Amino acid sequence: MPIRLDGLPYDILFYVTSHLEVNDIVSLGHSCRQLKGLLHESTLCRRTIENHVRYTREAKPAQEHDHNIVENQSQGIEISRPTQDSQSSYCEALKNIYERRHALSNGIPFSARIVGQGHGFCYRQGVLCILQGNIIRVSDEHISSETLEIDISPYITSSEVSSSASEYTLTLLHYSDEIITVHHERKIRPNNSRILALSTRAETSGGDRLIKEVPLTSSYKLFSRHNAQWLYYGTYSALALDGHHEWEVQGVSLNDNSQSIPAISLEGFFGTDIGSTIAFEIHDGDFLAVSNQTSFDVEEIDWTSFYHCIRFPLDQPGQNIEVNKKVYRRQHKEGPIHDSWTELTLQIDERTNKPMIVESRREWVGSSSKQARTFYIKEFDTNETPRTELPEHDLPQDDLYTTVLDDHSKPNYAPYQSRTNYYFHPENPPGSDPPRSFILARTKFKNYNLSSNTFLDLVEDDRCCPNSPTGPCLRLRVGSRRVAPLDWTPQTSPSLGSPSSAYTPSEHPADYLGRKGDVVYRHSSIRMWPRPAKSCACSKRLHNILNPPLPSGPSYSRYVTGCLDDRALVYMLKSGRSYGPGDDGALGVIVMVCFDRCENLGRGSEGNGADGASSYWQWEPGVCRNGICR
Repeated sequence: MPIRLDGLPYDILFYVTSHLEVNDIVSLGHSCRQLKGLLHESTLCRRTIENHVRYTREAKPAQEHDHNIVENQSQGIEISRPTQDSQSSYCEALKNIYERRHALSNGIPFSARIVGQGHGFCYRQGVLCILQGNIIRVSDEHISSETLEIDISPYITSSEVSSSASEYTLTLLHYSDEIITVHHERKIRPNNSRILALSTRAETSGGDRLIKEVPLTSSYKLFSRHNAQWLYYGTYSALALDGHHEWEVQGVSLNDNSQSIPAISLEGFFGTDIGSTIAFEIHDGDFLAVSNQTSFDVEEIDWTSFYHCIRFPLDQPGQNIEVNKKVYRRQHKEGPIHDSWTELTLQIDERTNKPMIVESRREWVGSSSKQARTFYIKEFDTNETPRTELPEHDLPQDDLYTTVLDDHSKPNYAPYQSRTNYYFHPENPPGSDPPRSFILARTKFKNYNLSSNTFLDLVEDDRCCPNSPTGPCLRLRVGSRRVAPLDWTPQTSPSLGSPSSAYTPSEHPADYLGRKGDVVYRHSSIRMWPRPAKSCACSKRLHNILNPPLPSGPSYSRYVTGCLDDRALVYMLKSGRSYGPGDDGALGVIVMVCFDRCENLGRGSEGNGADGASSYWQWEPGVCRNGICR
């Protein structure tokens, strides 16, 4: 008689499930009533979080609560049961992690709403900052519905405040740890360019929110990154010995008014477009920088491309700069790259807390006429291998192009490094028919989320609602993957034949089915959300939210900027750029799509009724089924 899973002794069942991922444990708990108790077993939930998602936002409250209980018990302080239950538990954290990952990877958000209007916005760590005129509205959309308003006027000279707003510009740069940085610059000389670091705490000492004011000598391609102690900013303004410009980074302490870091020139760090060719981040007290460029000049004969990684501590950068220019990226023979599609970011692994390089590339596979978009993952590594330990492979063996090199050639070469399946995510699953694609002009925003193994595009779909007065509908285009069962084999399309006939960025495409020590992924079908507006009243409401009328200019010509994290997508729509003086002062509409349960957002005054004019929508079980709203 076969042994059923729910008939196993509890100790064996606990041992087996403790090695499963978050999605697998929740799926197992939903399989039957007997196993549903696994989702309420605090010891199992705690072990799962510690092993797989220790560094998520949801895990921190449970870990802090657990630490406080142990510390109080060691001091002999008795804790009542209601006090413990009022805190976030590991079971609740596991549930929240699963729900937001499931919502993002399947393209089924929990809510969407029009937040308001503004000239710019910044979204990070779940906090949304909106700039409108001289006012910054700050709100944590996932915790509280309260909004904090910060007036920047007191920190601008009286002559500038009284003058026309068109004579100076304000730009939100970065948010982190209850601090927002703002760039202020006059349009006339002297421009008095400077960075203002402002506190966003509900209460401040003396009511003064200005933490630091940093004057700038240049603001060309300005960026800033900071934590609670240090502010680092950089510009593409330093001049190298060869006459080219290079990045210059400087840091200031946010706690000590007298402490500042001398300017650091990132020598040989090529690339000018943040988010495409370079990326900067601060993590665990270190400043991180990565570039996917190897030189200013185009090498006529070249074989290999590398990432250039830089890391240094925030408090002592001059003494401990780590540089690695040879982090393997790709072989050029894999095919030309469509640079306009390239996206480069630094993301943090929720399991290990290590920074990871995430790059999206669209390539002409093998120099053919077919394009394929793939999302690549690589460890951020600044531990360069000493030259004495490197094998001898200065140039490829028996390659005809090596005979035409001259003294001016500076080729890069390294042997091919095979990629395991974890390190690349093809947009089109191997062995399947190509999904419907959108040209770059119709793809208004694109991003990849590492924690959910999900790519998300915000596209203009002209087939959704052909007669829409606002032009093509903005819709989410979402695709994801997850580890497949051991006995699973990918479904193949009759037109493509076996899975090995589909492209994968590997030396042997058949290896996609799994090498020794590798894993196989099951790819979801690409989902478009929301459904056409004619489907039901909820779909009509969602289309009105995602495609709002613009304050000025026609809706069919839209400029979109967006930001995605593991809990929400926030984007702003403005009328198409006219490249005139009015572009900077144009108001935009800001829309937020949540993939977790934003319980404190507060529903719109009209709720989820049939009226499509409401600016808020929230998913409710059983409200919309088979195209009929109930």
